[in-house]
Amino acid sequence: YIADHAVQGAVLYPGAGYVEMALAGAEQLYGHGDYSVEKLVFHKALFLAEGTSPKVHVVFDSAKGSFGVYSASEGPQSSWMLHASGVVNERQENRRPQVDLDALRHRCQEKIAKPDCYALFAEQGFQYGPEFQRIASLRRGCAEAVAEIDAGDGSQTEGYKVHPTVLDACFQAIIATNPFG
Repeated sequence: YIADHAVQGAVLYPGAGYVEMALAGAEQLYGHGDYSVEKLVFHKALFLAEGTSPKVHVVFDSAKGSFGVYSASEGPQSSWMLHASGVVNERQENRRPQVDLDALRHRCQEKIAKPDCYALFAEQGFQYGPEFQRIASLRRGCAEAVAEIDAGDGSQTEGYKVHPTVLDACFQAIIATNPFG
């Protein structure tokens, strides 16, 4: 499915994939739990050229909960490059902000249908193939948006804490808050 995530025609490893790596790593390191990724920083994009298979490692500091995602290209002179870093914490129930969805929908008056939404993304250089086209509908207001995300039937997302295509659709909704054009 990664080939369906491209920017300016080049396949780019999705930021949502780093989040999934961190959550999966936390579960392996600390055991089953409900974790959040915080202080996430994207350092350098990981472009995936056709026919290449970079090595990817997730490095955790178990005492601090911090992590880094690194890659190295094939070959003897490759060096490790940091792509993303952050902190994983056990999620606290009281930290969830409450959102009034009815009020948000009321403020977001501009309705954008799925085909139009992805056409507008393409005009900005984001090429999302079918696997990454999870926004079913989008409403946009002034610096905010609300999207209906199609998470699928669950068969494709099994084994993930949050499937990268689903989380990426949430990131796409954030991109949509910046007026297209």
